[in-house]
Amino acid sequence: MKVAERERQAQVLGRLLDEAMRAQGNVAVVSGAPGMGKSTLLAALSDQAARRGAAPLVATCSRAETGLAFGVIGQLLSSAAVSQTDRRQIGELIGAAGELAGRVGGLMDGAGELVAAVQAVAQLAGAVLTKLTEHSPVVLAVDDVQFADQPSALCLSYLVRRIRPIRMLAVFSRQEISWRQPTAFQAELLRLPRCELVRLAPLSEADVASMIEAELGSQVAGRLAARFHAISGGSPPLVKALLADHPEPADAYSLAVLSCLGSADPALAQIAAGLAVLGDGEADLGRLVGLEAEVLEPRLASLGQVGITDAGHRFRHPRAIGDPGQPRSAAAGRAARPGRRVGVQRRSVSRARGRASAGRCPRQRRVGDPCARRGRALSDRSRASRCRG
Repeated sequence: MKVAERERQAQVLGRLLDEAMRAQGNVAVVSGAPGMGKSTLLAALSDQAARRGAAPLVATCSRAETGLAFGVIGQLLSSAAVSQTDRRQIGELIGAAGELAGRVGGLMDGAGELVAAVQAVAQLAGAVLTKLTEHSPVVLAVDDVQFADQPSALCLSYLVRRIRPIRMLAVFSRQEISWRQPTAFQAELLRLPRCELVRLAPLSEADVASMIEAELGSQVAGRLAARFHAISGGSPPLVKALLADHPEPADAYSLAVLSCLGSADPALAQIAAGLAVLGDGEADLGRLVGLEAEVLEPRLASLGQVGITDAGHRFRHPRAIGDPGQPRSAAAGRAARPGRRVGVQRRSVSRARGRASAGRCPRQRRVGDPCARRGRALSDRSRASRCRG
């Protein structure tokens, strides 16, 4: 994606790589809403590092693997030129720590023996990764760090505190979502004196025009840039989907919307389906989806962050909720189940709509109530539709 805005951020990371290759270790956090291009930027940095003779070690964190102890560290080490002896020692320590975690219930329980075991892994993994820098500069690229398992986060914390005098650049991407508080590790990263925050904002209209020009030529770009920018909200994956669907938004755009919803939070898909049932921005939405205003409002704002709705919580294009030729309830059903043409059964949506009209919506959930974030079919299927950014 060759656009001016992303080129500037790539140049920042390139400068940090230059410094790391001169034994001036650095840390960077790439932050932005889902779909803004974080994963693409990290992948481009890894490719650049490899071309320049550095060793890129990459890991992708996942919501589904937050409970997989040392999962992120395992990914990083799997692509590293680590000796068999070091790999065996780390594996033995990880195995012992994992067995201990199973007996005492996890790191959060504060069991001293377990904490010591995890720290032993952190020290050895840190020493092994540091030793790699004696042969070539190392670039650690960890995507979606908000989902990192806690033992891996502890290991990475140990390493980044010692990064200054070595040939290493550690880059972490994080989702910027208003209601999601940063983890302790994310907060620690941003406090480091050598940490540089690289923010990815939505694309400008000029950047959207550049993407269109690369695919369809300058004349078409001049004609479509304003419209594509308005429909996509500057979200790169939505612009790409509009290009794939050209001349009119269709299936690619609808699937990109679902992917962005799943990437951000399963609850957003439930809220989007509720908007589709009730009409844009109607007051009954909170009762329909079972969320209080203090929980609902920041999530509505997040639909705008990912480029799906405008400032008035109106869908930027009817295809965001499916085929505009279908009845509204059927369109909402399609939005609810990305893997099928008609997802939520029509009768379920109709019952929900009837409850909203009659004032008999489900009781509103309190903050922290696990039921408040339990999406129905929409949430379940959107969890599998992730857009990397």
